[in-house]
Amino acid sequence: MDIDKSSIPEEIGMLPKMEELYLQYNNLMGPIPATIFNISTLQIIAFTQNQFSSKLPSSIGVSLPNLERLHLGENELSGIVLDSISNASKLVILVLSNNRFNGSIPSSLGNLRLLDYLYLSGNNFTCEYSSSFELNFLTSLSSCRQLRKLVISSNPLNGILPASVGNLSDSLDNIDASYCGIRGSIPSEIANLSNLAFLNIDGNELTGFIPITIKNLSKLQILSLYDNRIQGFIPRLDIMIGVACALEYLHHGYSVSMAHCDLKPSNVLLDDDMVAHVSDFGIAKLLGVGESIAQTRTIATFGYIAPEYGLEGLVSTKCDVYSYGIMLMETFTRTKPTDARFDGGLSLKCWVVDALPNAIVQVLDANLLTQDIEHNSAKVQCVSSLMQLALKCSADSPEERMIMKDVLVSIKKIRLRYVENCK
Repeated sequence: MDIDKSSIPEEIGMLPKMEELYLQYNNLMGPIPATIFNISTLQIIAFTQNQFSSKLPSSIGVSLPNLERLHLGENELSGIVLDSISNASKLVILVLSNNRFNGSIPSSLGNLRLLDYLYLSGNNFTCEYSSSFELNFLTSLSSCRQLRKLVISSNPLNGILPASVGNLSDSLDNIDASYCGIRGSIPSEIANLSNLAFLNIDGNELTGFIPITIKNLSKLQILSLYDNRIQGFIPRLDIMIGVACALEYLHHGYSVSMAHCDLKPSNVLLDDDMVAHVSDFGIAKLLGVGESIAQTRTIATFGYIAPEYGLEGLVSTKCDVYSYGIMLMETFTRTKPTDARFDGGLSLKCWVVDALPNAIVQVLDANLLTQDIEHNSAKVQCVSSLMQLALKCSADSPEERMIMKDVLVSIKKIRLRYVENCK
């Protein structure tokens, strides 16, 4: 009888002392002989990029106690991944990518304590059912303390990232969970993965905000959040609220007011929690009781200086309000008041005035926009309100400018409205 030369002869399973079997990158097809999975001495099975179409045997982990590397990627294997695979306790590399596996990713994978690489991408794995719809297998993987690569992309998981994702291995340096239908928000605990260098969660349904704790990922080289509904870039708004709080304290916190006199971005420092602190009080002025204006010969920074300060040396708390308005414009347009485009009489203020109310997108920092039209609309409305506030702060006449107490109330209301519109 002729043997189909494109399949594996079952006789290979009759080699009881075989430790390594490499058949990758061939045109082999059909089922993988079950006898192969009974060779208890096998340490490496490498069948990558063939056309095998069978299911994994139910005894795969039990019958292969010495298995260290299982490479089955890029085939046509199907069925579910059974809990029995967790009995292969010496498994270091498990590659099942680009097949037709379905069902849930078993939480029992967490029993593979020596697992280093886990590749499950390009299958039909779904979320294990639970009332919280969390991806429970991620919680179980916290037991795999040597795990370095986790690739689960292009599976219809449609679940929620649990906070326990932060309990994954300290050695984890690569996570690819792109195009998995992942919902909810990015848990702040992800920042616990201190060695993470690559994080790709493109093409999901994530919402909410990028957690501020992400700054703790000091080794992160690639962060890809493309095609989600994440709101970023709110840190800018919170920073400007922090600056407003500092100025409100200087202006109204005591019976004697203080004018900073040189408010600009380089004089705003951020601490480890991204909280803004106003610094450099080298030319600040104390205003005596009942005194609202002081005279000075010290000149502040061009572009942020109020007209009366630059022309007549008159300083007051209203000068800080003016500078704050300019900073607010710069923060959300990502354009400095000293930009070369403002030669010839044009200014940052005039540029913003011309864009209100219907062309604000023309001055809005493009990095704030995503493909999510609904949330982009909320951002545009928010920035439009912020620019109107900025113009009230930077009026040419100090009498027409707001006081910092009112500015702080206004910007907090804008933030609240924005968050409500993004729900």
